[in-house]
Amino acid sequence: TRDPNPVVDGQGVRSLRAHGVEVLEGILEAEAQRLNAGFAKHVRTGMPFVIWKAAASLDGKVAARDGSSRWVTGDAARADVHRLRAWADAIVVGAGTAIADNPELTVRDPDYRGRPPIRVVVDARGRVGPSGDLFDDQAPTLVATTELAPAKRREAWREAGAEVLV
Repeated sequence: TRDPNPVVDGQGVRSLRAHGVEVLEGILEAEAQRLNAGFAKHVRTGMPFVIWKAAASLDGKVAARDGSSRWVTGDAARADVHRLRAWADAIVVGAGTAIADNPELTVRDPDYRGRPPIRVVVDARGRVGPSGDLFDDQAPTLVATTELAPAKRREAWREAGAEVLV
């Protein structure tokens, strides 16, 4: 597929052809575009490619009220989530979800062997404690916060190994 960056698009093809190399274009183009979707979106718009993942039952619930089930999805849907995570550069969660669920935000697909996505916790007021699965050594963690978060909490996040951006 062609390079989405107009500054360099076609230069490689022209150079190869100028040196006598036969170049075929369009082979597996749809697959290549899918593979490079994030890069192409950023080059064309300056914005990131974002996937919003949510799961809810038909009545709007995300888990059983009595705690008997953590998920409203099946094994296949959860496997898809881990494939999406493996493809992502970052996984973002808000403070409320971090407190309620203590999520790992890691890729738990046994076939995955890549670099783990960055876990991003958005916590404006410093509500999320510096312990739990988000602060283990399974993946890097970044906390996006504001001056409303107490300095002691921001330091505790750093001591737990997180990068903290105010």
